[in-house]
Amino acid sequence: IKAVIYAGKNVELIESQKNLIENLRTNTEINIKEKGEAMKLSAYAVINNIEIYIPLEGLVDVKQESDRLQKRAIELKRLSDGLDKKLSNTEFVRHAPKEIVEAEIKKQEDYKSELKKIKEQIKHLK
Repeated sequence: IKAVIYAGKNVELIESQKNLIENLRTNTEINIKEKGEAMKLSAYAVINNIEIYIPLEGLVDVKQESDRLQKRAIELKRLSDGLDKKLSNTEFVRHAPKEIVEAEIKKQEDYKSELKKIKEQIKHLK
């Protein structure tokens, strides 16, 4: 497995942990750079402004993974839209206990955050 990490100003930090990262799994090759191009057909994550790409070609069925992510995105959109409707209902907001309303707002934020991440992942699979 190969991974490319664009670590920005954190290159030295990531480099210092490269052996540990590579030892997490055998046959792993880590390429650490300050910055670079977005990689297509790859798993993608951003953690503290550090971009991580793992090329998926030959590892997973990219179409199947894309379909799975699309289905999850549709479900998250449906859930988020439902909460939008619920939270725009002034009667619900007025009469529901404050902690319930806050929990629904938090849930909605989580759905939107996950949806944003999934859309990024889908973009990198194309």
